Amino acid sequence: MKRLLSFLVLPREVTRFEGEYLARMNRIALAFFCAHVPVFGAVAFFNGTGPALAMVMTAVGCVGPWLAMKAFSNPRHVSLVFGVTAMFMGAVLVHFGRGLWTIEMHFYFFVALALLAVFANPMVVLTAAVTVALHHLLLWFWSPESVFNYEAPLSSVLVHALFVVLESAAACFVARSFFDNVIGLERIVADRTKALDGKNREMKLVFDHVQQGFLTVTKDGALSSQFSRAVVTWLEAPTPGEPLWAFFARTDTAFARWLELGWQTLAEDIFPREVAISQLPSRFVKGPRTFEVAYQPVDGAEGQLEQVLVLVSDITERVAREEADAVQRETVQVFERLMRDRAGFLEFFAEARSTVESLSNEERQLGDVEQLRAVHTLKGNCAVFGVTALAARCHELESRMVEHGGGLTPVDRARLAEWWSQASHRIMRFLGDGASSAIQLDETDYLSILHAIDVGAPKLEVRRLIESWRNEPVQARLERLAEQAAGLAERLGKGPLLTTVEANGLRLPRERYSALWASFVHLVRNAVDHGVESSQARDPKKGRAKLTFSAARRRDGLVLSLQDDGGGIDWQKVAARARQVGLPCETQAELVDALFSDGFSTKDEASDVSGRGVGLAAVRSAAKTLGGDVQVTTELGMGTTFAVVLPWPDDVVAPVLPVAGARAAA
Repeated sequence: MKRLLSFLVLPREVTRFEGEYLARMNRIALAFFCAHVPVFGAVAFFNGTGPALAMVMTAVGCVGPWLAMKAFSNPRHVSLVFGVTAMFMGAVLVHFGRGLWTIEMHFYFFVALALLAVFANPMVVLTAAVTVALHHLLLWFWSPESVFNYEAPLSSVLVHALFVVLESAAACFVARSFFDNVIGLERIVADRTKALDGKNREMKLVFDHVQQGFLTVTKDGALSSQFSRAVVTWLEAPTPGEPLWAFFARTDTAFARWLELGWQTLAEDIFPREVAISQLPSRFVKGPRTFEVAYQPVDGAEGQLEQVLVLVSDITERVAREEADAVQRETVQVFERLMRDRAGFLEFFAEARSTVESLSNEERQLGDVEQLRAVHTLKGNCAVFGVTALAARCHELESRMVEHGGGLTPVDRARLAEWWSQASHRIMRFLGDGASSAIQLDETDYLSILHAIDVGAPKLEVRRLIESWRNEPVQARLERLAEQAAGLAERLGKGPLLTTVEANGLRLPRERYSALWASFVHLVRNAVDHGVESSQARDPKKGRAKLTFSAARRRDGLVLSLQDDGGGIDWQKVAARARQVGLPCETQAELVDALFSDGFSTKDEASDVSGRGVGLAAVRSAAKTLGGDVQVTTELGMGTTFAVVLPWPDDVVAPVLPVAGARAAA
């Protein structure tokens, strides 16, 4: 019985949708019954039962629901009145339709019962069924012939009532189903929304207590309403529906532009998902804080991208630790370099300081190409001498200059000066009062002066030989470069590397050749990256890869050379690359010129070692400044030699005693 009552009686609450629906149905029903007045008058006219009275009684039947609509605030109560009204209209029709059509008039009751299901309330149907049952039963006792137009027995009335009960049961089922699945849909949605809101609150509670920013984004990049408290604390409250990149643009415009371009690739599903996500930016800075961004795709039922979960993490402390670790490692490397080669490090420090001052001074009008060469050289020398933090910063500047064109911006200059200030502050703790005034001598110098005395060389010649000791030993320079080459080969997985130095006792003025030595590091990095083969690619018969550094006085002047025994230069590849960039490449001389052109490289991607097409151009530029040039000799499968050929300086004295043999550096 309880289940039957819960089926027949609707929930007490009337939702907004149900109220609006029933109000509309009640108005339609009233209009429908008002239209009965002329129709029932016509029926009575044709049956000769008094059309005027029929119209009056029909109109009286419409008064009840009209008053109910005025008096009742609950539209369900009005609908119950319409259930009674429908059966009243059926009784009027049967009474005034007596005669030949009396039985047919009873179909009105069944049609009306079925139509009452539109009120989506089983009680309306039940009210109508009770009304018609009482009407037929009471009327049968009062005037049996008026029910069926003949003296019908009670059994006929009961059979008729049975059909009413059967139809009423079906109509009640339809009405309740209509309520549960259509009228009550708002309630269902509200219940489910309430449940979802509860789950969302639980999820948000979790989000708000996790020290990480969460954002949910649609495939098109639109922000949803779900985000964690950390996002608001670190950045600001997102606006649901706005693009993700527009949200980040308020913090970092460069990050936002990169994100917008990368998101198009992800949304269009052109590349593999992992590749597209790897191209999205992963780090941005706001004030003193550094944030890391990760992207987690969420697929739909068919495996298509539906949403992306964006995770924002505050990595300021981690970055600080990494920077502190990097500074510590750099400090150790700088200390080791100073212990091994203090003079060389002091010279690097002076050259680097001069380069930074030249680049950061806006009054010095260096061209864009000269700036790029200077930054590239500074990067290479910093990496060689262990100042890795500044080398990495220079690589960032270099990348920006190559990708966007042009030289250093005022912001770049200020940043470079600040980076150098930080690096030099750390270095100065080890340098103390600076360079020593001591003169370095080796065995070759000792034997040379003894030989000059033994052969009775003129006093002026001996004096010039001793004065030349103030010049820098080329042996030390070449050994330093050889050590750098060996270390770089180990880092690139191409070691161990055999290096040989042949300086022939030469000394050169430090100041005059400092720019050349600074650029010579590019030949070293180029030889290790391009000339030295990996252990897998190298012919085992060749043994260890070898680099030979030499300096000698020849008939054509001073020659500084670097030779490798690698695979040699593929001139066809050089020619193909030259044609791509629009450089002449018909003759051997044009191919050599292409090799030393700014921006030319046979590598597809640049690294922190080579690939910019700047290093060789810097070497040739430094050689030409001293009145010389760079010559290239190569043979496929045998190796390559880069020789810097310079005029012999008049103020430089060649060693008196020829040096026998060579000194190995590694």
